[in-house]
Amino acid sequence: MRARHGRSTLGPVQLNRVGVRYSDQNLWLLFDAALSIGALRIGLEGLGVGSPLTRMEPHFTLHGLEVDYQSEGLEVGASLLRGGVFVYGSRYRRGERVRGV
Repeated sequence: MRARHGRSTLGPVQLNRVGVRYSDQNLWLLFDAALSIGALRIGLEGLGVGSPLTRMEPHFTLHGLEVDYQSEGLEVGASLLRGGVFVYGSRYRRGERVRGV
């Protein structure tokens, strides 16, 4: 996958990574994005749209969803991830720690 790292911000929307991947005869546009409104931040990790090159048949994917709320005296955050779980900065899949993360 070719990816462009860096942050681009347009109002409350932030793009963190943008990439293109070709796999299983599908061309994919993938990105990480976040929407911030006041103290609330909603992040989408690995959001993508893909389609075969021979016909327009879009498929969608999402690898993770983050929700954070930060205000004076209160900070709450949660993440839902497909294919693994992050615990205190380490990634686990089916009870085993995944190396290289």
